[in-house]
Amino acid sequence: DGPGEKDRNVEREVAAALESVFPRIGLKSFVLLSPEEKRAQLDEMAKIVLGIRLFNREMGKGGAGLPNTEEVVFSDAMEIKDALEAES
Repeated sequence: DGPGEKDRNVEREVAAALESVFPRIGLKSFVLLSPEEKRAQLDEMAKIVLGIRLFNREMGKGGAGLPNTEEVVFSDAMEIKDALEAES
């Protein structure tokens, strides 16, 4: 899988999750919302879609392009440890 294929996998996964949260039939009512309501709805949908993708990754059925949280936290912890040791 090249970078382009990975991007397409992410797009397909996000589209599927978004469709489950916000069916296309709901677009008409969304368009009528105020800008503030739209921002709130989009923020909420983004959080739900991320949650779906994280769940799917844990189930081994998705999560393309999502960072491995454990690796990121471990790497950050090692950088902090090294910085603290350098100060000593």
